[in-house]
Amino acid sequence: MKSHARVVVIGGGIAGCSALYHLTREGWSDVVLVERDELTSGTTWHSAAQVTNFGAVQTMVGLKSHSIRLYQEMAEDPDYPINYHHADGGIRLASSPDHLDGYRHFVSMAKGMGVEFEVIDAEECKRRHPLIETHELLGGMWDPLDGDIDPAQLTQALARRARKAGAEVYRHNPVHDLTQKSNGEWIVHTQKGDIACEMVVNACGYRVNEVGAMMSVEHPVVSMEHQYFLTEPIPELEALDHRVPLLRDPLDDFYSRQEKKGLLVGIYEQNCKTWGHKLF
Repeated sequence: MKSHARVVVIGGGIAGCSALYHLTREGWSDVVLVERDELTSGTTWHSAAQVTNFGAVQTMVGLKSHSIRLYQEMAEDPDYPINYHHADGGIRLASSPDHLDGYRHFVSMAKGMGVEFEVIDAEECKRRHPLIETHELLGGMWDPLDGDIDPAQLTQALARRARKAGAEVYRHNPVHDLTQKSNGEWIVHTQKGDIACEMVVNACGYRVNEVGAMMSVEHPVVSMEHQYFLTEPIPELEALDHRVPLLRDPLDDFYSRQEKKGLLVGIYEQNCKTWGHKLF
Protein backbone atom coordinates (compact mmCIF):
# COMPACT_ATOMS: atom_id res chain seq x y z
CA MET A 1 0.00 0.00 0.00
CA LYS A 2 1.21 3.51 -0.79
CA SER A 3 2.36 5.71 2.07
CA HIS A 4 1.92 8.93 0.04
CA ALA A 5 -0.65 10.07 -2.54
CA ARG A 6 -1.95 13.32 -3.91
CA VAL A 7 -5.57 12.47 -3.06
CA VAL A 8 -7.16 9.86 -0.80
CA VAL A 9 -10.81 9.07 -1.49
CA ILE A 10 -12.59 7.48 1.48
CA GLY A 11 -15.55 5.32 0.52
CA GLY A 12 -15.95 2.72 -2.21
CA GLY A 13 -19.52 3.29 -3.34
CA ILE A 14 -20.67 4.99 -6.52
CA ALA A 15 -19.63 8.47 -5.29
CA GLY A 16 -16.13 7.42 -4.26
CA CYS A 17 -15.41 5.36 -7.36
CA SER A 18 -16.80 8.07 -9.61
CA ALA A 19 -14.60 10.68 -7.88
CA LEU A 20 -11.57 8.41 -8.29
CA TYR A 21 -12.32 7.80 -11.97
CA HIS A 22 -12.91 11.46 -12.77
CA LEU A 23 -9.68 12.47 -11.03
CA THR A 24 -7.81 10.10 -13.34
CA ARG A 25 -9.68 11.59 -16.31
CA GLU A 26 -8.16 14.94 -15.29
CA GLY A 27 -4.69 13.36 -15.32
CA TRP A 28 -4.34 12.79 -11.56
CA SER A 29 -2.88 9.28 -11.42
CA ASP A 30 -1.39 9.56 -7.92
CA VAL A 31 -4.74 8.93 -6.23
CA VAL A 32 -6.01 6.13 -4.01
CA LEU A 33 -9.34 4.95 -2.62
CA VAL A 34 -9.80 3.22 0.72
CA GLU A 35 -12.91 1.22 1.56
CA ARG A 36 -13.75 -0.34 4.91
CA ASP A 37 -15.35 -3.42 3.29
CA GLU A 38 -16.09 -4.35 -0.32
CA LEU A 39 -16.84 -1.84 -3.07
CA THR A 40 -20.59 -1.00 -3.15
CA SER A 41 -21.17 -2.58 0.28
CA GLY A 42 -22.90 0.49 1.75
CA THR A 43 -26.08 1.80 0.13
CA THR A 44 -24.91 1.61 -3.49
CA TRP A 45 -25.51 -2.08 -4.11
CA HIS A 46 -29.24 -1.98 -3.31
CA SER A 47 -30.03 1.37 -4.93
CA ALA A 48 -32.96 1.45 -7.35
CA ALA A 49 -30.46 3.30 -9.59
CA GLN A 50 -32.63 5.47 -11.81
CA VAL A 51 -30.71 7.64 -14.28
CA THR A 52 -32.45 10.76 -15.56
CA ASN A 53 -31.66 13.98 -17.41
CA PHE A 54 -34.12 15.90 -15.24
CA GLY A 55 -32.77 18.67 -13.03
CA ALA A 56 -34.23 21.77 -11.44
CA VAL A 57 -31.37 23.98 -12.63
CA GLN A 58 -29.06 23.91 -15.65
CA THR A 59 -26.08 22.82 -13.56
CA MET A 60 -27.88 19.62 -12.57
CA VAL A 61 -29.03 19.00 -16.14
CA GLY A 62 -25.43 19.37 -17.32
CA LEU A 63 -24.11 16.95 -14.69
CA LYS A 64 -26.79 14.38 -15.46
CA SER A 65 -26.25 14.67 -19.21
CA HIS A 66 -22.54 14.03 -18.62
CA SER A 67 -23.43 10.92 -16.62
CA ILE A 68 -25.76 9.61 -19.32
CA ARG A 69 -23.15 10.03 -22.03
CA LEU A 70 -20.56 8.29 -19.85
CA TYR A 71 -22.88 5.40 -18.97
CA GLN A 72 -23.88 4.91 -22.60
CA GLU A 73 -20.22 4.68 -23.56
CA MET A 74 -19.48 2.28 -20.70
CA ALA A 75 -22.44 0.06 -21.58
CA GLU A 76 -20.98 -0.36 -25.07
CA ASP A 77 -17.47 -1.20 -23.82
CA PRO A 78 -16.77 -4.67 -25.28
CA ASP A 79 -14.22 -5.45 -22.57
CA TYR A 80 -16.41 -4.63 -19.57
CA PRO A 81 -20.04 -3.83 -20.50
CA ILE A 82 -22.57 -2.81 -17.85
CA ASN A 83 -26.32 -3.34 -17.69
CA TYR A 84 -27.92 0.00 -18.60
CA HIS A 85 -31.48 0.51 -19.89
CA HIS A 86 -31.75 3.94 -21.47
CA ALA A 87 -33.95 3.55 -24.54
CA ASP A 88 -37.32 3.25 -22.80
CA GLY A 89 -37.76 6.83 -21.59
CA GLY A 90 -39.65 8.07 -18.58
CA ILE A 91 -42.72 10.11 -17.66
CA ARG A 92 -43.15 12.51 -14.76
CA LEU A 93 -46.88 12.53 -14.15
CA ALA A 94 -48.91 15.74 -13.78
CA SER A 95 -52.07 15.82 -11.64
CA SER A 96 -52.52 19.60 -11.47
CA PRO A 97 -52.07 22.65 -13.71
CA ASP A 98 -49.16 23.69 -11.49
CA HIS A 99 -47.36 20.45 -12.37
CA LEU A 100 -47.80 21.14 -16.09
CA ASP A 101 -46.67 24.77 -15.72
CA GLY A 102 -43.56 23.56 -13.90
CA TYR A 103 -42.83 21.00 -16.59
CA ARG A 104 -43.09 23.63 -19.33
CA HIS A 105 -40.51 25.67 -17.44
CA PHE A 106 -38.18 22.67 -17.17
CA VAL A 107 -38.61 21.89 -20.88
CA SER A 108 -37.54 25.43 -21.77
CA MET A 109 -34.66 25.48 -19.28
CA ALA A 110 -33.30 22.09 -20.42
CA LYS A 111 -33.51 23.08 -24.08
CA GLY A 112 -30.85 25.69 -23.39
CA MET A 113 -28.58 22.79 -22.36
CA GLY A 114 -29.29 20.79 -25.49
CA VAL A 115 -31.65 18.41 -23.67
CA GLU A 116 -35.04 17.70 -25.22
CA PHE A 117 -37.97 17.07 -22.86
CA GLU A 118 -41.61 17.06 -24.00
CA VAL A 119 -44.92 17.85 -22.28
CA ILE A 120 -47.54 15.25 -23.27
CA ASP A 121 -51.24 14.87 -22.50
CA ALA A 122 -52.90 12.09 -20.50
CA GLU A 123 -53.85 10.00 -23.51
CA GLU A 124 -50.27 10.07 -24.79
CA CYS A 125 -49.08 8.99 -21.33
CA LYS A 126 -51.49 6.04 -21.58
CA ARG A 127 -50.29 5.17 -25.07
CA ARG A 128 -46.67 5.07 -23.97
CA HIS A 129 -47.36 3.20 -20.71
CA PRO A 130 -50.41 0.88 -21.01
CA LEU A 131 -50.75 0.32 -17.23
CA ILE A 132 -51.59 3.97 -16.54
CA GLU A 133 -55.14 5.01 -15.64
CA THR A 134 -55.97 8.55 -16.74
CA HIS A 135 -58.99 9.50 -14.61
CA GLU A 136 -56.99 11.91 -12.40
CA LEU A 137 -54.17 12.60 -14.83
CA LEU A 138 -53.63 15.80 -16.82
CA GLY A 139 -50.46 14.77 -18.61
CA GLY A 140 -46.76 14.44 -17.98
CA MET A 141 -43.23 15.35 -18.97
CA TRP A 142 -41.42 12.91 -21.24
CA ASP A 143 -37.68 12.30 -20.88
CA PRO A 144 -36.52 10.12 -23.79
CA LEU A 145 -33.28 9.07 -22.04
CA ASP A 146 -34.71 8.25 -18.61
CA GLY A 147 -33.59 4.79 -17.52
CA ASP A 148 -31.92 2.62 -14.92
CA ILE A 149 -28.54 1.02 -14.42
CA ASP A 150 -26.95 -1.78 -12.39
CA PRO A 151 -25.28 0.20 -9.58
CA ALA A 152 -22.80 -2.50 -8.55
CA GLN A 153 -21.65 -3.11 -12.13
CA LEU A 154 -21.26 0.62 -12.70
CA THR A 155 -19.21 1.10 -9.55
CA GLN A 156 -16.90 -1.80 -10.38
CA ALA A 157 -16.50 -0.50 -13.95
CA LEU A 158 -15.51 2.98 -12.73
CA ALA A 159 -13.00 1.47 -10.29
CA ARG A 160 -11.59 -0.71 -13.07
CA ARG A 161 -11.05 2.29 -15.33
CA ALA A 162 -9.46 4.28 -12.52
CA ARG A 163 -7.05 1.42 -11.77
CA LYS A 164 -6.09 1.19 -15.44
CA ALA A 165 -5.25 4.91 -15.32
CA GLY A 166 -2.91 4.44 -12.33
CA ALA A 167 -5.18 4.80 -9.30
CA GLU A 168 -5.07 2.23 -6.51
CA VAL A 169 -7.97 0.80 -4.50
CA TYR A 170 -7.54 -0.67 -1.02
CA ARG A 171 -10.50 -2.73 0.16
CA HIS A 172 -11.13 -4.10 3.67
CA ASN A 173 -9.15 -1.19 5.05
CA PRO A 174 -11.20 1.03 7.40
CA VAL A 175 -10.07 4.56 8.21
CA HIS A 176 -9.92 5.09 11.97
CA ASP A 177 -8.59 8.65 12.18
CA LEU A 178 -7.36 11.71 10.26
CA THR A 179 -4.58 14.10 11.24
CA GLN A 180 -4.10 17.48 9.59
CA LYS A 181 -0.50 18.65 9.35
CA SER A 182 0.63 22.23 9.89
CA ASN A 183 0.96 22.78 6.12
CA GLY A 184 -2.69 21.78 5.55
CA GLU A 185 -1.97 18.28 4.25
CA TRP A 186 -3.45 15.17 5.84
CA ILE A 187 -2.43 11.82 7.25
CA VAL A 188 -5.10 9.16 6.74
CA HIS A 189 -4.76 6.51 9.44
CA THR A 190 -6.07 3.19 8.14
CA GLN A 191 -6.09 -0.32 9.49
CA LYS A 192 -3.27 -1.27 7.13
CA GLY A 193 -1.13 1.82 7.65
CA ASP A 194 -0.92 5.59 7.21
CA ILE A 195 -1.23 7.48 3.93
CA ALA A 196 -0.02 11.08 3.71
CA CYS A 197 -1.85 13.17 1.12
CA GLU A 198 -2.61 16.69 -0.05
CA MET A 199 -6.38 16.25 -0.13
CA VAL A 200 -9.05 13.96 1.32
CA VAL A 201 -12.38 13.23 -0.40
CA ASN A 202 -15.10 12.14 2.04
CA ALA A 203 -17.36 9.89 -0.06
CA CYS A 204 -18.82 7.81 2.76
CA GLY A 205 -22.50 8.16 1.99
CA TYR A 206 -24.66 7.64 5.06
CA ARG A 207 -21.47 7.29 7.14
CA VAL A 208 -20.17 10.67 6.00
CA ASN A 209 -20.28 12.21 9.46
CA GLU A 210 -18.22 9.41 10.98
CA VAL A 211 -15.31 10.65 8.86
CA GLY A 212 -16.45 14.26 9.24
CA ALA A 213 -16.03 13.96 13.00
CA MET A 214 -12.38 13.04 12.43
CA MET A 215 -11.99 16.46 10.76
CA SER A 216 -14.15 18.35 13.28
CA VAL A 217 -16.71 18.90 10.55
CA GLU A 218 -20.44 18.15 10.66
CA HIS A 219 -22.02 17.69 7.25
CA PRO A 220 -25.71 18.59 6.74
CA VAL A 221 -26.56 15.04 5.71
CA VAL A 222 -29.51 12.97 6.93
CA SER A 223 -30.28 9.38 5.95
CA MET A 224 -33.77 9.14 4.42
CA GLU A 225 -35.66 5.86 4.54
CA HIS A 226 -37.84 4.61 1.74
CA GLN A 227 -38.87 1.25 0.41
CA TYR A 228 -39.16 -0.41 -2.95
CA PHE A 229 -40.61 -3.76 -3.84
CA LEU A 230 -40.68 -6.07 -6.83
CA THR A 231 -43.90 -7.49 -8.22
CA GLU A 232 -44.56 -10.87 -9.74
CA PRO A 233 -44.70 -10.98 -13.57
CA ILE A 234 -47.62 -8.92 -14.91
CA PRO A 235 -49.54 -10.39 -17.90
CA GLU A 236 -49.85 -6.99 -19.61
CA LEU A 237 -46.06 -6.63 -19.53
CA GLU A 238 -45.47 -10.22 -20.59
CA ALA A 239 -47.57 -9.55 -23.69
CA LEU A 240 -45.41 -6.61 -24.80
CA ASP A 241 -42.34 -6.87 -27.01
CA HIS A 242 -40.76 -3.76 -25.45
CA ARG A 243 -40.12 -2.28 -22.02
CA VAL A 244 -42.48 0.34 -20.61
CA PRO A 245 -41.21 3.77 -19.56
CA LEU A 246 -40.18 4.65 -16.04
CA LEU A 247 -42.83 6.58 -14.09
CA ARG A 248 -42.51 9.22 -11.37
CA ASP A 249 -45.46 10.74 -9.52
CA PRO A 250 -44.73 13.97 -7.58
CA LEU A 251 -48.19 13.90 -5.96
CA ASP A 252 -47.96 10.50 -4.26
CA ASP A 253 -44.16 10.51 -4.36
CA PHE A 254 -43.60 7.10 -5.91
CA TYR A 255 -41.65 5.79 -8.87
CA SER A 256 -42.08 2.66 -10.93
CA ARG A 257 -40.01 0.97 -13.59
CA GLN A 258 -40.05 -2.36 -15.38
CA GLU A 259 -37.97 -5.14 -13.82
CA LYS A 260 -37.95 -8.18 -16.11
CA LYS A 261 -41.68 -8.80 -16.72
CA GLY A 262 -42.83 -7.17 -13.49
CA LEU A 263 -42.37 -3.79 -11.84
CA LEU A 264 -40.06 -2.26 -9.28
CA VAL A 265 -42.10 0.25 -7.26
CA GLY A 266 -40.47 2.67 -4.84
CA ILE A 267 -42.38 4.68 -2.27
CA TYR A 268 -41.37 6.93 0.61
CA GLU A 269 -42.55 5.70 4.01
CA GLN A 270 -45.00 8.51 4.73
CA ASN A 271 -46.94 7.69 1.55
CA CYS A 272 -47.11 3.90 1.81
CA LYS A 273 -50.90 3.92 2.33
CA THR A 274 -51.76 6.30 -0.49
CA TRP A 275 -49.39 5.52 -3.37
CA GLY A 276 -50.20 4.64 -6.90
CA HIS A 277 -53.78 5.70 -7.56
CA LYS A 278 -52.74 6.34 -11.17
CA LEU A 279 -51.07 2.98 -11.69
CA PHE A 280 -53.12 -0.13 -12.56
